[in-house]
Amino acid sequence: MYKNRFVKIQLSLLILIFTISVIFIFFPKVGVIFEKNERDFVENFTPEKMNYSIPNSDLLKPLKNGGVLLFFETWCPSCMIELSGVNYVASQKIPTIAIYSDSNIETIERLKKDVGYKDIIFQYDENEYLGKHFEINSIPATFIVNSDNSVIYKISGSRVFFRDSIVKFIKKL
Repeated sequence: MYKNRFVKIQLSLLILIFTISVIFIFFPKVGVIFEKNERDFVENFTPEKMNYSIPNSDLLKPLKNGGVLLFFETWCPSCMIELSGVNYVASQKIPTIAIYSDSNIETIERLKKDVGYKDIIFQYDENEYLGKHFEINSIPATFIVNSDNSVIYKISGSRVFFRDSIVKFIKKL
């Protein structure tokens, strides 16, 4: 019984891979669209420019020499996409803090264990002190902090940070 189910799953995956391959082979414009969107994101990476110091908070001490600050919640699908991209940034040795206020610690611990977010520092924002300071009205909200301990960019909404050019951009600051 389990063997039949496994064979059906394998067959479904092969059909899916075959279908995607056929689409990209016979309709090359599809691949061009994906490539263009990715190139547009990197070339037109224009986060909102800012210039103010981060508050003196123990939660933000790891960013004293710069890094990335993400406000997210586990119930937010866009936030989870952003979190996986920011995890890539964190894996490139860029200090990264993910701030949450509405999720419980058990959910965060399970997320860290199951997904393997070992490079991100998760911090609980009690009473939403940091959320109010950064005027968080919607999530995800990502801030880039430079080595002078100043927030210089804000990225609202979900973006994908899996590009090395984005990592270079952040490291250059």
